[in-house]
Amino acid sequence: MKSRVLAFAGRWQFSRFTLIGLAAALAYVVIATCFGRLGMAAWLASGLSYVICIPFAYLAQKKLAFRSARAHASAFPRYCAVQMVNTVLSSALAAAFARVPEIPGFIVFGVSAALVVGANYIFLSRWAFRPQ
Repeated sequence: MKSRVLAFAGRWQFSRFTLIGLAAALAYVVIATCFGRLGMAAWLASGLSYVICIPFAYLAQKKLAFRSARAHASAFPRYCAVQMVNTVLSSALAAAFARVPEIPGFIVFGVSAALVVGANYIFLSRWAFRPQ
C-alpha cells in the first residue's frame, strides 16, 4: 500500500515539475522576445532572460514541485549547477544530432529537450531538493 501511495505522489510531483517548467519556458520566451523587440542582440536577450527566470523557476520547483525543506544555501547552488550542466548537455546533444542531415531540426531539438528534462528531473529530485 505504501508503495502505491509513493508512486501516486511521484506522478503528481512530475506533473507539477512539468507544469512549472512549461511556465518558466513561456516566461523565458516572452521576456526574450520583449528584449529582442527592444533591439537587444538575440544571444544577450536569451542569456539575460534565462538568468531572470532562474530564481522564479527555482522557488516554484523547490516549494511546489518537490516541496523541499532543504535550506536555500544548499539547494540553490545545486539547482544552478544542474541548470548549467543541462545547458551544456542540451547544446552537446543538439550538436550531435544535427550532424545527421536526415533528422529535421525540430526532431533534434525535441529529442534534446526531452532528454534534458528527464535528466533535470532526476538530478533535482535526487540531489538538489533531496531531503537532508
